[in-house]
Amino acid sequence: MNKNSKHVTYQDIANELGISKMAVSKAFSNSPDISNALKEKIKAKANELGYIKDDRAASLKSGKTNSVAIIFHGLENPYFSNACFKVTKELKKLGYNSSLYFTDKFFFDYEDLQDLITIRHCAIISFVEPTKDVANFFKEKQIPFILVGIKSTLKNIDLIYTDDYDGGKQVAEFYNKSEFKKSIFINDTYSETGQRRHKGFVENLKNPAELSYFLNLSKKFSIYDESIRLIMKEKINFIVCVSDVTALKIRAALKSNSYKENYIIIGYDNLNKYSPIVKEINTIDYDLDEIVKFASCLLHDKLTSKIPIDEHIEKVFPVKLIIKI
Repeated sequence: MNKNSKHVTYQDIANELGISKMAVSKAFSNSPDISNALKEKIKAKANELGYIKDDRAASLKSGKTNSVAIIFHGLENPYFSNACFKVTKELKKLGYNSSLYFTDKFFFDYEDLQDLITIRHCAIISFVEPTKDVANFFKEKQIPFILVGIKSTLKNIDLIYTDDYDGGKQVAEFYNKSEFKKSIFINDTYSETGQRRHKGFVENLKNPAELSYFLNLSKKFSIYDESIRLIMKEKINFIVCVSDVTALKIRAALKSNSYKENYIIIGYDNLNKYSPIVKEINTIDYDLDEIVKFASCLLHDKLTSKIPIDEHIEKVFPVKLIIKI
């Protein structure tokens, strides 16, 4: 039989071997009713014919699914692609398929939800905070929703995030001991993580008057252009950014503007650790692998009833300031 001639079915495999379709089904479900030798023979023939196991079709028949939706925001930031890759890989070890969903908004709302409800996902891992009504939707459907990286006030979803306040605090303590005298905090996101990072920095400065603070986005001007203008005008020499991506943009802009001051710039995420193509930068580091593993195992425990779906789990991971250059 030509592998590419048609979609290969259990019946096709059974016909080739002269056995029943039920025997083929038992082989793929690893039933003890048939011998291991016959199972291997059936699977070898299936591979020869080009059979592709369709888990989604099987889940529709059984009323169950092993598909996990991974929701992310920010294609520009390598953090999301790296985190999604690690989550997909970890879930695969636990026997789950993954589907990636991108949203260009800072909140996952009902409009985004429409794309998910066509596929019956068993759980959600999201890097985007859901609105209250969306969180309630998943709670009512008894579908685990694990939010990663954001400290939400919602108590009907599980929360896994880093200690961003402490990250800001560590940067402030480093600044307090340094010879730098003018600082700025640049935040180009609406995410609450940036607010915690900023709060930790500002509240732990010995002399808050030394902070030329610049927050968030504006439709009236580019945050990068305004930040560069302010840095150069005030001769700011200690630059804190909400992420490594923001820090790299600011550093490149200062270089192109031939900024002559002796300055230091600090980001967040330590992207170089996971993506060597990203240029090294001073940063706040954390163990992304442990975060991903914890999220995936939590999801599995809830789906296998080791942990009740309704039990609220909140886990905070430590961070560490890394000065590289």
